[in-house]
Amino acid sequence: MAHNQEIIPFTDPGPDDDSWSQRVRDSFGGAGTGPDQQPEQVPGEDEQVRFWTTDRLRNLIRNLQPYVDGTFGTVSTKHVQVYLSAIRELNKLWSAYFVIPPPPPPPEPSIEEEEVREAELARITRARVLDQLEELRSRSRS
Repeated sequence: MAHNQEIIPFTDPGPDDDSWSQRVRDSFGGAGTGPDQQPEQVPGEDEQVRFWTTDRLRNLIRNLQPYVDGTFGTVSTKHVQVYLSAIRELNKLWSAYFVIPPPPPPPEPSIEEEEVREAELARITRARVLDQLEELRSRSRS
């Protein structure tokens, strides 16, 4: 073999394959998969798995490159399919970083804040009415 890197078999896990995540965690060292610790309880595990998977997919793409571009002879359809599948998986893996989360909803005002706002609105309204009355009085005098 011309490369010193390990060739990693890749299978497309499909959209609903939960065993894929389990296989990644198991090959990662099983962090968070013990009976007393759920994977969601391990802080930062998602990022670690994402970076580990990215590294493995990049190695796979790098190893398949000569088979896909014809350097090692005839291009195999299976090599191209796995190569494109690895690129697709890498894109799916990192597309989550480009999704902009919606802004959080504004907090509900408390009863005290609502009362203060209503009192301020009443004060402003009262001041406007008094100004308008004063203007009417000055017009009627002239």
